[in-house]
Amino acid sequence: MNIEEVAQRQIDEIMDTFRFSMVVEGLKANPDCWLNKFEESDRESALRKRSREHMRNVVETTIAKYRNSGHAHNETNVETGCMKATCVVSIAYNKPWIRVDLRAILDATLMDGEQFVE
Repeated sequence: MNIEEVAQRQIDEIMDTFRFSMVVEGLKANPDCWLNKFEESDRESALRKRSREHMRNVVETTIAKYRNSGHAHNETNVETGCMKATCVVSIAYNKPWIRVDLRAILDATLMDGEQFVE
């Protein structure tokens, strides 16, 4: 399989196994999440649609960067406060590989780097 086929297979696997209904329940607690603007009966389908779009976009961007540079690249697309899609293309044992991930984000912190004295 080529890189696009492998990525699509991974996206399909995620769409078949990711527990979207559980994520919808968890995200109800986040009043700032875009998903909560939908009627409750429409949330899971909206989450599935947006997640697939984000995974496809991050895969396309990562593959393009990989092909243009010839080096391994990591591209991440974050839906603030709710979902994170990640694609990594790398080389291991002289063979290329690709990984697509989807994560639900219920809470997160982002600390700025700080200088320290040795």
